[in-house]
Amino acid sequence: MFKKMTIWGFVLLAALSLVACNNTKGTSDEEKKDKTKQITKTVASTDMKITKTKLTENGNTGKNLLQLDMNIINNGSTTIAIGAFDFKLKGDNNKTYQPYPQANNFGDEIKASKTLNGKIFFEIPTSVKKATLVYQPNKKAEAEWEFTLPEKE
Repeated sequence: MFKKMTIWGFVLLAALSLVACNNTKGTSDEEKKDKTKQITKTVASTDMKITKTKLTENGNTGKNLLQLDMNIINNGSTTIAIGAFDFKLKGDNNKTYQPYPQANNFGDEIKASKTLNGKIFFEIPTSVKKATLVYQPNKKAEAEWEFTLPEKE
């Protein structure tokens, strides 16, 4: 009888230790901060997607600085030129924002079959909670991404 209880005790202890080691939390705080869906949009053989969003205070201006990390792949056969100023941001306040010119925004040529990773910055009011990034190199919008802004870091 004592031998059976000892064996069952060890089995129970082993089971409890395995359950204690299981990570059932689900998503980490880091994953919760960046809920941007990485949706790829294709325009003229060029794949574009937002890979990360980050929101911080912009010094003493009373506004936020939104950083969008972009991944752009040229699937075409010729070199293309693309830059942050081909994009604009529409806020949920019905206003449109241009890239923040004092920031280090991307802009470069991408050779055929090559990739560009860069950042676009927008200075926006603290009241904006949702936005749409619009790729508009000319007068017509060619791609749009809707997203909710992350919490400030």
